[in-house]
Amino acid sequence: MAALPQSRLNFTEEPNSDYQSPVINHSPATGEQAIYTPTETVGYCVVAYLPKPDHNGKILLIEGTSSEGTEAGGNFLLSEDQLSNFRKKLNTDKFPFFEVLLKVPHVTGTPLTATVEAYRVYPDLR
Repeated sequence: MAALPQSRLNFTEEPNSDYQSPVINHSPATGEQAIYTPTETVGYCVVAYLPKPDHNGKILLIEGTSSEGTEAGGNFLLSEDQLSNFRKKLNTDKFPFFEVLLKVPHVTGTPLTATVEAYRVYPDLR
């Protein structure tokens, strides 16, 4: 089994002693935060689609700051509407390798939703 490409990710969850671990944006673009800190009402999820480090296959990573965040990441991938809107944002017909940081509101009694907070594409990765 190939190692996960943590060192290749721009958005990484940084576990700490608190209940909620922040997501670090290692190279913030204009308008982006360097650190996304979850709260009681907001969580985050990183979804990454990348080649395996040994270039023998692909990896799909879903990592949430909470179980709701992780579930929202799965819902994002399974939602035709959300993926279609994301693909339009990328202005492409075929998905390149990418990372996306999703913001997930935690509101009891409402369905999980996620909005794209930031993303990176890696069209040259093979």
